[in-house]
Amino acid sequence: MRAHALTFTLAVIVPLFAPPAAAEPVTLRLASVAPDGTLWARELKAFGREVTTATHENVQIKWYLNAVAGDELQEHARVRRDQIDGILSGGMLCQRLAPTMRATGLAAEFRDPDEAHYIVGRLKPTFDEEFAKAGYVDVATAGIGFSVFFSRKPVHSMADLKRLKPWLWSLDEVLGTHLAAMGLNVVPLSIESSVHAFDDGKVDSFVGLPSAALAFQWSTQARYVMDLRVGYLTGCMLLSRRAWDALGHEDQQVIESAAAKLQMRLQDATRQMDESLLGGLFAKQGLQNVPVPPALQAEFTAAARDAQKQAAQLTPPGTLERVAAWLAEYRSSHQSERH
Repeated sequence: MRAHALTFTLAVIVPLFAPPAAAEPVTLRLASVAPDGTLWARELKAFGREVTTATHENVQIKWYLNAVAGDELQEHARVRRDQIDGILSGGMLCQRLAPTMRATGLAAEFRDPDEAHYIVGRLKPTFDEEFAKAGYVDVATAGIGFSVFFSRKPVHSMADLKRLKPWLWSLDEVLGTHLAAMGLNVVPLSIESSVHAFDDGKVDSFVGLPSAALAFQWSTQARYVMDLRVGYLTGCMLLSRRAWDALGHEDQQVIESAAAKLQMRLQDATRQMDESLLGGLFAKQGLQNVPVPPALQAEFTAAARDAQKQAAQLTPPGTLERVAAWLAEYRSSHQSERH
């Protein structure tokens, strides 16, 4: 009896002091339309390496780049089918899942990236709530930059602008609605068809980030670029709640930390690249930089303001009013810095 009692006691006590079993390694499958080899792709891969190293290879990141998982809406559908675990969105899916974010993508809304970052920061808690309702955790929200015009012919006036047939990403519902209400003849098409559409004459210009023009080769087709800041893009990195909850707390903290660094790197690197491209690198490719006439800037901004009511229907009630109040507050407190 004593031998049996000792055996039973050891069987109960020993496991209490044994080291915990190592968690099974996890591979997070993430997708993006970003082309491989670009600045964005390099930063995403660096994020993956940092997560793998910091979690001692307990969490690994597998990226599906080049839109191999489809466009952002198709990627979202794959998350729902548990084929992938998350998405790095260039803004289009972000705005679909977090309607409040649509208020940051309107034409001529912000004067510079600092204004945009301030407003995005004020709205971030609301974004998180909306993403959570859609079944996601938003681990990073990065301001990507301003879209500008790339065209076959130079643009000098609002009349010239209205004669263009600019390509616009078909998923950019907010900016497309706003520009159309301003009288522009936008042609919404997929990214994959943009190059062929220009060659075939379906479009004669592009609306996009300078870095996107380089990545998707629009800069090799267009002859002119004009730094008329159209709309501001805000991207997000989303992980499905299912995948997030399966991670241990320490691994979640590692991902949040690495994502915060990625957010800052993407914002800084994209801004620097866009400034360099517009500041001379495009010219080396043969693109001519067309200055924005003050009259065109004023007319474009006024038209955007007048047409905002139509685009406002895509945003939750009261959102644009809050953004306008915060912008006025921000501009008042930073007025001296602009002079």
